[in-house]
Amino acid sequence: MARVTAELGDTRGMIVDVRANEGGWDVVSLENAAWFAGDRSLAWTERRRDGLAHDDFTPWTSVFVDAARPGAYAGPVVLLTSGGTFSAGDTFVLAMRAAIA
Repeated sequence: MARVTAELGDTRGMIVDVRANEGGWDVVSLENAAWFAGDRSLAWTERRRDGLAHDDFTPWTSVFVDAARPGAYAGPVVLLTSGGTFSAGDTFVLAMRAAIA
């Protein structure tokens, strides 16, 4: 991402297309969104399944996008998504919404 933001840093804007993105890892979604971030911001809150009963969940946890990195992209961003975007694709959308807000 450092190379991408360095090469595209002086553009008038960027379109990020994650349509039909079937996912990956949430941590990668957060790391990539940080390349577009300003301040550290709340991306989402979550509870994870933690037991056999239908109501066995962990306590709520807040997940943040880190503050901008040196060389982060500062121009306007349009994010394209679709109904075929899910799993870590969705968490990337949430993280980007927080990062570019």
